Amino acid sequence: MSLPPPPPPGPPMSVSVSTQVHEPDKDDREPRTRPKMMFFDRAKVTIVLALFLLLMVMYKQSQVPIYSYGRVVRDQLRAKWWIVGLVVIEWIRQAHYLISERNEGWHKFWQHKVFGGWDRRMIKLNPWLRFRLSRVFRWSIWLTIFGFIFAWKWGLSWVQAIAQAPGRFFDILFKPMTGGMPLALFFVTSAISIVFYMLIFFGMFFIGGIDTYKPGEIKTRFRDVWGQDPVLTRV
Repeated sequence: MSLPPPPPPGPPMSVSVSTQVHEPDKDDREPRTRPKMMFFDRAKVTIVLALFLLLMVMYKQSQVPIYSYGRVVRDQLRAKWWIVGLVVIEWIRQAHYLISERNEGWHKFWQHKVFGGWDRRMIKLNPWLRFRLSRVFRWSIWLTIFGFIFAWKWGLSWVQAIAQAPGRFFDILFKPMTGGMPLALFFVTSAISIVFYMLIFFGMFFIGGIDTYKPGEIKTRFRDVWGQDPVLTRV
């Protein structure tokens, strides 16, 4: 018994599927204005500087009780003029943020022309040079901050505080204290003692001998982990 031949294949069918790909507008990929900030984020730097100035006023008034708070505030504002300068700079920055949150042209100018142009120039530099410049910039910022702190603490100018800081710290670390031991040697001996005591503690309570198990104490069998290839490989 022979089967009938199959029918000849017909013409190929063409199926057209139309897919619509979403192409976002370039203007919608970035916000047109700066996202609005919360009140605390906007005022935190000013609050920190105001609290620092308040602490300085309270400290000075406790040292000289006959002075009124008004006089102490005026004296501290004159002595801590750099705090006032930082507050003014912070207010200018926040004013810039406020305008950028409401004006599209202002935000686009600063983001694309000013900061964007700076980023394009920095990208053209050698990566190692860019890294070194950023490191020098960070060290300069920290040196400036600590210079003002030392100048206030020692009653010197900023330049004098930076120049005298290495010698003063050398005397603090290596000059014998009341007990006859330099501060640096005291830190070294204290660190060695702490490490020694920690080794003894961990040696007594956490470092033991070899754990031994008797055959009857092992309850896990291969059939319990059957099908778990990582476990079987490890075993």
